[in-house]
Amino acid sequence: MNVGRMNTEDGAKYCEIGEDFVAIIEGDVFSDSHDVGPRRHLKNVELLMPIQPSKLLVVLGAFPGARTLEEARAQPPKLAAKLISSMIANHEAVVIPSWVESGIFAEPEIAVVIGKTVKDASVEEASAAIFGYTAFNDVTLLDAIWNGGDYLKAKSLDTFGAIGSWVTTDVTEKEIEAGLSLRAFVNDEVVHEGNTKLFTHSVAETVSTASRLCTLFPGDLISLGTPPNPAPIDRGDTVRIEVESVGSVISPVK
Repeated sequence: MNVGRMNTEDGAKYCEIGEDFVAIIEGDVFSDSHDVGPRRHLKNVELLMPIQPSKLLVVLGAFPGARTLEEARAQPPKLAAKLISSMIANHEAVVIPSWVESGIFAEPEIAVVIGKTVKDASVEEASAAIFGYTAFNDVTLLDAIWNGGDYLKAKSLDTFGAIGSWVTTDVTEKEIEAGLSLRAFVNDEVVHEGNTKLFTHSVAETVSTASRLCTLFPGDLISLGTPPNPAPIDRGDTVRIEVESVGSVISPVK
């Protein structure tokens, strides 16, 4: 099922999203006890960001790069925080501040959405806490990392976290380990790609590590990292991130 949020006369509601329809979800979307209401045509509704996380984390160095896989796996997943205020919905614009001349990069990523409250979770408990996955563009001012290691400035500027229209609950950890393609397009040209089969750590290992740093709540988001050598973007571009079997997110750059 693809789960999102839509604007209604009673405010924002979680919904099931089909090929050409939406249906409001009644009850706790993160439990098995919710109900799905009557269908409405997709073109007649306004979709919002699919979740409202209390926190947004991103994985650093998710791929081995120049390291061997054994060297990479010897260290736990490394995580950074990205402010919630950086998040934008599908088709909203990434806005580059006037003081930034260059050094902005699109980073195609698959993000895991948490479905249960977990703290200090084992790998097995972390796996059971996964709700689903979504496409994410971890827009980054890499110059701020290269020149001083300022991850807040690099990752958390307004509009620097673009999320797809839905969370899919059908993709499994095994499918991610077997390999899903991650691709970034700029003006409809492929500029960066990779595959989840090359992740250094499993999704459950990453969620488990994150849960030792902070309590994870339903709806929290962990973007699982980008392949090496991301592509630069600039004002006037249109960026599309595609995650195989999950979805996409499109952002004009202003």
